[in-house]
Amino acid sequence: MSFWKQGSSNPKRKFRFMVTIGGAGWAGGSELWYAKSVTAPSVEVTAVEHMFSDHVFNFPGRAKWGDVEMVLVDPAGGGTGGSSGGTGSDKEPNTVSNFCAVLSAFGYDVPVDGTNTTEYATISRNKIQDIVITIRATDDDGNDLETWTLHNAFPTAFKFGDFDYGTDDLREMNVTWKYDWASVESGIAGAKTSFFG
Repeated sequence: MSFWKQGSSNPKRKFRFMVTIGGAGWAGGSELWYAKSVTAPSVEVTAVEHMFSDHVFNFPGRAKWGDVEMVLVDPAGGGTGGSSGGTGSDKEPNTVSNFCAVLSAFGYDVPVDGTNTTEYATISRNKIQDIVITIRATDDDGNDLETWTLHNAFPTAFKFGDFDYGTDDLREMNVTWKYDWASVESGIAGAKTSFFG
């Protein structure tokens, strides 16, 4: 019987998801409940053509994982690293502050006068290897149905949003992530299947 005719069926829904980030610049693992949207990982396999006489034969080439895009709103709290301490508005994370801390932890430092040796530090892979990003699809009870993990992820673009007198929308921030590959666990607890892990 088709799933839309089954009263007990519960298809995956786009709005039931949670993003978690941990590692450099973040205190442990922090759930980004202020994530508005995120693209799921994607992979593309290239094709290599071989021509023989008047025939063309195709062979699979390399697998390349596509970028992941996140859209976050800014709760405008205090602190960095997704901290939950403090009082009042300080209980909420500050998205801009958090990701500036991430960029700094990855090795980016603004040069001042060229006399300090730390000004010559650069972003490097060994500084970003500990970051862990997971994207979890959940059911209506909050149980994980699908968990994606991005391996060796690092941000390639920060867009800190727009200012506009003509709207009262929440300010959004966009982050683009590159990664080497993604692994996925599918199914509920006790019956999970892992791929690419």
